Amino acid sequence: MSKKISLKNEVDINGQKVNELNLNFDNLTGNDLLVAEETARTLGDKTPAICYSMRYQAIIGAKAANVAIDDIQMLKGNDYLSVIAEVNNFLFG
Repeated sequence: MSKKISLKNEVDINGQKVNELNLNFDNLTGNDLLVAEETARTLGDKTPAICYSMRYQAIIGAKAANVAIDDIQMLKGNDYLSVIAEVNNFLFG
């Protein structure tokens, strides 16, 4: 499953102006999901069911987009929520 998200607000990622993100969920592995959980927990996430954590979902979105988690977290709210919505579709299909 691959999804292109058009950003309403252009961002700078690795020195390049970006106005869309390509989320490729097909390349994710079980290990990627486990590492995302470990990372979220290390960052203090205490959500009982990690799949409902926005931090966990942002980490998965970053991995799927092949960008740093900080790049996802710096998105404006509406763009951030667009990424989270697609991760939700992937997780809960």
